[in-house]
Amino acid sequence: MHLLRFILSISFILCFSFAADIDETIIFPDRPEFRSDKIITLPDGTAFHLDIRSREAAAVLPDGEIRFTGGFGNGYGHFMEPVDITSDGVSVFVCDRAGNAIIQLTRRLEVVKAFSFNQSVFSEPIFPSSVSASQNGYVAVLSEDRRLVLVKQPQEDSWTIVADLDRQPVSIPCPETVRFTSLHSIAITSSCSKTEYTFSLFGRLLSARLVTGGD
Repeated sequence: MHLLRFILSISFILCFSFAADIDETIIFPDRPEFRSDKIITLPDGTAFHLDIRSREAAAVLPDGEIRFTGGFGNGYGHFMEPVDITSDGVSVFVCDRAGNAIIQLTRRLEVVKAFSFNQSVFSEPIFPSSVSASQNGYVAVLSEDRRLVLVKQPQEDSWTIVADLDRQPVSIPCPETVRFTSLHSIAITSSCSKTEYTFSLFGRLLSARLVTGGD
C-alpha cells in the first residue's frame, strides 16, 4: 500500500510538472491563461486556436483583431468538450464531443448553428472526436467511440455514414483523426499503426499507407 501511494504521488508530481511546462507559452498577453491545443491558419493569415482545457476558441484576424468564444456550458456560444477545430475558409467548425455536436461559427467566431446527431437516426450518441472541412463546404466527422466516419453536404443539416471502420477489408486500429485529402476523398489516421486510410466520399477504401512524422 505504501509503495502504491508513493508511485501515485510521483505520478501526480510528474503530471503536474509536465502540465506546467506546457503552460509556459503565452499566446495572448491579455489572456495569459489561454493555451492553444489546436491551431489552424488560413491563406490570408487568419488563425484559429482551440483551448481544450478552458473550452474556448480564439480567432486572430488579418487586421490584428482578436476574438474569443466558448467556455463550459451547453447553451448558445458554449462548449461541453471541444476537442477539434477546422475551417473551410468561410466558416469555422468546432467538434464538441460531449455535446454530441459540430458547432458552426463565422470567421469572427459568431455562432451560426449547432449540427447535432439526431438520435432518431443514430440509436446512441456519436461523440464526434475529429472534424475536417473541405473548400467546397463538405464536413467530415470521425467518431472514435462508434468507429464511424460521417459526412455532411453543404447547405444540409443531416449526416450520412460513409464508412463503418469495423466493416473494412483491412483492420483499422486506433482511428484518431479525419481530414480531407482532396475535394473527393478523406483520410483516417491510425495512432497506433501509423497508417493513413483514404476513403472516397462514397465510403470506398482507396488506399492505406504508412505515414512518418513529417507527413
